Amino acid sequence: MTDKNLELVVKLLNNKDIFYWIGQGTLLGITRDNKLIEWDHDIDICLWDHEYKKKYEFVKLLEKGGFKYRDDLGFGTKYDQMSFDKKGGRRVDLNFYQKNTSKDGEEIAFTRWGYPKNIFMSFLDAISNAKNYNSKYKFFINNLTIFEKFAKLIKKFLLKKKLFYREAGYKQPLNLLNEFKKIKFEDLEFNVPSKTTLYLEYIYGKNWKSPQKKFSWWKTKNLNFNYK
Repeated sequence: MTDKNLELVVKLLNNKDIFYWIGQGTLLGITRDNKLIEWDHDIDICLWDHEYKKKYEFVKLLEKGGFKYRDDLGFGTKYDQMSFDKKGGRRVDLNFYQKNTSKDGEEIAFTRWGYPKNIFMSFLDAISNAKNYNSKYKFFINNLTIFEKFAKLIKKFLLKKKLFYREAGYKQPLNLLNEFKKIKFEDLEFNVPSKTTLYLEYIYGKNWKSPQKKFSWWKTKNLNFNYK
């Protein structure tokens, strides 16, 4: 049985005829294991940034579906990236991809995210969402809900001071995202990059078929890059 939040967000987007594709870790699990990766705590939904000028409409759409917008996960422009929580399933991340040219002249597609600057920030991030935390050490973190409100206040202060996140993001050659195909996964149907194998190999390396429980997305090779 698939993740309830994946099922719900796919139906919400499909009903509105919104073009999107499944990418990153969610696509990795579906392609490699025919299931979501057990230790992956989010659902990766990808969209073209230039097609959605009013991104706040996604907040309205998902909140109607019972999701809660995580405004504390933003690190730049408010709607450059979006995360949503709903009890009973994984966090849903909307990745808005931009098109540009790298300093080397390569046409690229990229999305910007942020990750905690150090171990302390990572711990604070986990505690600030203790009730819904569903990743490594979840049994420990879930028992710290008494500190959740306090952690959120500290995190909010650090975010305002731009001390909490480092900026990073996923990058792919644009030609890996110029064609898409529909696939069926359990009872769902959605788009994925047609060059799925090349896409996954680019992000995760030639050993992408080997599960890595200690994998950290911010350690992938294509996060820090320059563009014109």
